[in-house]
Amino acid sequence: MEFTFSTVGNAGILSLHGRLVKDHEVKLREALILSVQNADHVVITFNNVREVDVNCFAVLCAACRISGSMHKRLILTGFHNHELREAFSEMILVCGPGPGRHCFKNCLWK
Repeated sequence: MEFTFSTVGNAGILSLHGRLVKDHEVKLREALILSVQNADHVVITFNNVREVDVNCFAVLCAACRISGSMHKRLILTGFHNHELREAFSEMILVCGPGPGRHCFKNCLWK
């Protein structure tokens, strides 16, 4: 997994590349922390992501919740892969908006 991050004013773009799997969970977390620390609105692009596993879903879920509590916004975009789009749709249905809901048993918000 590789990423690039750039800012324009108080907005940032985090572009993710490769496979978001357990082996890259720490790197994903670092990319999200860097992004939220340096921008109020972050667009996360998944144009070049080939795979996302449950561990990285949990990291993304936690990042959405944490950024919301910090009054920052994460926008996920670029789901050109049908399977990836379906997986994220299911994640959103399971996680749901608002506090008190947890996506997976290893969600960081427990």
